[in-house]
Amino acid sequence: MTNQIIKLLCFDAKESANGNSDRRNYGNNRYIYSNLRQWLNSDAAAGQWYTAQHSADAPPSTANVWDGVN
Repeated sequence: MTNQIIKLLCFDAKESANGNSDRRNYGNNRYIYSNLRQWLNSDAAAGQWYTAQHSADAPPSTANVWDGVN
């Protein structure tokens, strides 16, 4: 247990191809489609955990997260 933040990750990346303007600008708010859920539950090697969860999904790259923080 720690009393300080050990890693800062976005919940989900912006989905520029999504028809919903909130998801296009802020990412998906549904946990089942979140990048964070995928990262937490992946057994893949570092940097290899992301796979698109739906047709508008986008990876949490610097361009797709708030203020480039990932």
